Amino acid sequence: MGFFLNQEVALVQTNQSYYNADPIARNLGIQSLIPHESEMFSCHYQLLRDGVEASGCYGTSVVLRRSSLEEVGGFVTDSITEDYYTGVKISALGYKIVYLDEKLSAGLSAEDMPSHLNQRLRWGRGTLQAFFMKSNPVKIPGLSLLQRITHVEGLLHWFSSIPRICFFMVPVVYSFIGKSLVDANQSELLYFCLPYYLTYLISYSWLNQYTRSFLLSDLYSIIHCVPLALNSIQVILNPFSQGFTVTPKGILRDKFIFNGSLAYPLIFLIFIELLSLLFLLFRLSFHSILDIATSYSYDYLGFIWIFYNISLLCIAIIVLVDVPKTGDDFCDVNQLVEVNLLDESHLATSLKGRLTSVSESQARVVIENLVIENLVSKIALHQKAGISLEFLQKNLLLYGEVIDMSYGLNTSEIQISFNRLNIDEYRKLIEFMYCQPGQWKRMYSPREWIWLLALFKNIINRLSLPNVNSSQ
Repeated sequence: MGFFLNQEVALVQTNQSYYNADPIARNLGIQSLIPHESEMFSCHYQLLRDGVEASGCYGTSVVLRRSSLEEVGGFVTDSITEDYYTGVKISALGYKIVYLDEKLSAGLSAEDMPSHLNQRLRWGRGTLQAFFMKSNPVKIPGLSLLQRITHVEGLLHWFSSIPRICFFMVPVVYSFIGKSLVDANQSELLYFCLPYYLTYLISYSWLNQYTRSFLLSDLYSIIHCVPLALNSIQVILNPFSQGFTVTPKGILRDKFIFNGSLAYPLIFLIFIELLSLLFLLFRLSFHSILDIATSYSYDYLGFIWIFYNISLLCIAIIVLVDVPKTGDDFCDVNQLVEVNLLDESHLATSLKGRLTSVSESQARVVIENLVIENLVSKIALHQKAGISLEFLQKNLLLYGEVIDMSYGLNTSEIQISFNRLNIDEYRKLIEFMYCQPGQWKRMYSPREWIWLLALFKNIINRLSLPNVNSSQ
């Protein structure tokens, strides 16, 4: 609020963070390793825009000066992304938009792939509607040249999926017609392309302040490319054909669900890539017989390119299988608690523990330095009568039952399901979960090989999973 002591400041946008994993990371099983996909936008991209006073307003985690909002006529309702264009109009009147890179709140992001992609399509439609609105940042009076350039970059970003699809077709075109779009011999590929690729691979995370890795960014773009490319074309042809749709939240599912309608375009691309790969292998095997006037280096480059495309497309198909979600999302915490095991006479056996994560209905507690067999026997003896969990620093006592246990070398983790909470208990739990100072920590992208290793391990485990439902 201190920013508003400056009368020129009309809007303060804070970091938009989420306490649940994005569905892509969740479906890949690497949500504990990589930051939420919003991190790159919130922790890096917004800071760059703030350097020219062109930070985007995205509605959540934002504070506005009421008089300034009234001066621009209220929220811009011409577009389905009213928050962004409201910020543009406020900035055009000469007011300042400040971006504060602190995680002061957290929300719930889309929880399955259809919701995730529909949300991106809505953002894309709303942003591209700028070309047909009075609040178009390209022509609205009052913005500086640097502000206009920054906003134009944000508009053009939504067309990047079209060249991404074209990049899929470059090696395919070469495989079928023998015409390479990369004019380089084998030595030039080795001395120039390979060092460039390795440099890009190594420096990508550093350049975006470790908010995203190179290969992961490519995977995200592949998953989004076909729907976003079609969406961009549709908006240009008919910009206001679809209205606002709310992203559904609180979705629960007890089975794996394959989103077939989203996967079919990627499956078609895999088929085309495989077909071109077979044709290219044929060319490599019978190069002299076919007498094609080209260099072997083009064939090998095409082979590597196609193999790379197929690998990422196959991983993208795995992403489109939504994993089960049977309960609330957990928030990571680190608090001392006391677990009381109650017998039939309501006499308690107290155990000190450490609360590692908590949701609105469950908690996970680690008990350290105990004989595991003794703990198991105690819980088995008292489980029917119940268990209580006392939050030592919050004056909160909740009752429930043990629903799961896991064992380590010198520790044991118990998962507790709370009994029905009264309104006072629920409010205290909400305050504990969401209102702690500095609670929302920033995650950093690990090195490529770390998350890739975890990904391949998860894929191997996924091969032994039971039936998967298909969703159209």
